[in-house]
Amino acid sequence: LDTFTSDLDRIVDTHSRFHGDPAAEDLDHISQEVSLSKPSMTPLMKAAARDDLDPIAELLAAGAPIDEQDASGWTPLMYAAGNYAESAVSALLQAGADPNHTDLAGRTPLMASAHGRGLAEILTAARSTDHQSQSGLTVLMLLARRANVEGVRLAISNGADPTLTDANGQTAWDYLMQSYCRR
Repeated sequence: LDTFTSDLDRIVDTHSRFHGDPAAEDLDHISQEVSLSKPSMTPLMKAAARDDLDPIAELLAAGAPIDEQDASGWTPLMYAAGNYAESAVSALLQAGADPNHTDLAGRTPLMASAHGRGLAEILTAARSTDHQSQSGLTVLMLLARRANVEGVRLAISNGADPTLTDANGQTAWDYLMQSYCRR
């Protein structure tokens, strides 16, 4: 039944109907992808998103590419980071996953983790806390947008620059204030 459902989703292109062009997809959708058949989403990506360590180990042992990208440029590490899959993040990093990979919009696994809760391990593995996406977003801005004060403190203590601005001239502080105003 799962194979039939996946085949039907691909034929009907369910993913595009729900989320539009995968190349322009927002990281907010990363947790929803597990249930949809996204173009080029691999079994390793699904196992990583579900924090399912046995299939991850089996797939990697069988030669599954650890940094393979889906139609959005997301890797298994990005799926794990964006889905609170902390064990999968650890396993993938230990197996050599690239913590500095960028997707089609210039976002990193660290930015995907800002959408989730797990931040510490990937933060220490990443080369830069100040990488900016094509729109100028940083991990600090994403954490501030979610009013994740603990994550903001952790990122700043690891060197994140709170003075960087996005394409609209906004800083992490602006994002934090907007998040509190929406509440």
